[in-house]
Order: sequence, then C-alpha cells, then structure tokens
Amino acid sequence: MKNMKKWIVALLAVVMVCHGGVAAMAADKAAAAPDAVAAPYTVDVTRAKMNILQDGKAVKTYEMSSSDFTVAKGKEKGTVAVRFWDDNGKQCKINLGEMDEIFIDGKIMKLTISSTLSKDVKVVIGKDCSVSDMRVNNASKVSVYGIVKELDISNKDARVTEERQGEIREVSTVSTNAIKGVFSEHITKYDPDEE
Repeated sequence: MKNMKKWIVALLAVVMVCHGGVAAMAADKAAAAPDAVAAPYTVDVTRAKMNILQDGKAVKTYEMSSSDFTVAKGKEKGTVAVRFWDDNGKQCKINLGEMDEIFIDGKIMKLTISSTLSKDVKVVIGKDCSVSDMRVNNASKVSVYGIVKELDISNKDARVTEERQGEIREVSTVSTNAIKGVFSEHITKYDPDEE
C-alpha cells in the first residue's frame, strides 16, 4: 500500500511537470509571433488593395495596380514610406513617419525593402502573410513569420531570420551571414559583381 501511494504521488508529479511544460511551450510559441498591433503601422495588401492600419484599425485604403510595393525612407531621415503604383498607373509614396518597426501582412507578389530605408527599422512579415518575391536591398533586420517563396538579399549586412512559424523556400544572397533559420539546401550564394 505504501509503494502504491508513492507511485501515485510520483505519477501525479510527472503529470504536473509535463502539463506545466506544455503550457510554457504554448505560451512561448504564442509570444514568439508579434501582433500587428504592436507595430505603429501595419501595411496589409490583399487583391491589389493596400490598407494602412494603425492600432489594428484601417486609417487609409489605396487601390493598387498590383500587389507589388516598396518599403523605403520617408520624407525625412528616420522616417518610413511605402511606394506603389495606383490603379490609374500613377506612382504613389505614402509617408508613415518615424518608426522602429513596420509590420507587413496580406498576399503580396513582390515586396522590396529599399536601400534607402534606415537599417534601424525592423521589418516584420506577419504569420498570415505570403510574399511571392521579396528583395532586401539594405541592412535592416527582417523577421519572417509568414511565407516567402523567393528571397533575394543584395546587402551583406542584412539580417533576415526565418522564425519558427515562418517559411522561406528559396534564397539568393550575397552573404550566407545575412540569412538565419533556413536550411542550407535552400540557399544560393552569388557574387553581385558577376551579374
């Protein structure tokens, strides 16, 4: 009887430890993907429509000729803007102001991180975001929580990370130090002087 009580107590202890570990893992995974609301602005592009969200609410919507756009420097140093072609064929530049982080969401054909964007601005690709072709031309930190089908990194000082929930399928890069979290068989290194 004493041995049976010890077994039950030991079994309960194991169950409690395992349950706590599962809860901690779930909390860690939930905390790993940032919310769109955490960034000052979210740029959400779906079906050639760009929604600029602030605190999760749409503040402006633009019709686009396609779902291609560029994240670049705004009017002044340290500011961020997005550039795209509207549905009338006119190039538009929307200044979003100063920020440390910009959150990207939606279904995007081509996303370019311009060489003019400050390297201090972090770009976050949301967990529900899908980008067919992404180009990183500056030294920004980019976190990918969604899907990027093709990634081209032309700046050796860039720091692109495929987060646990993210998926980057193919990478061309000037430096393997610019990419983290992607299996080496998905990475092709190239020399920009040979292009």
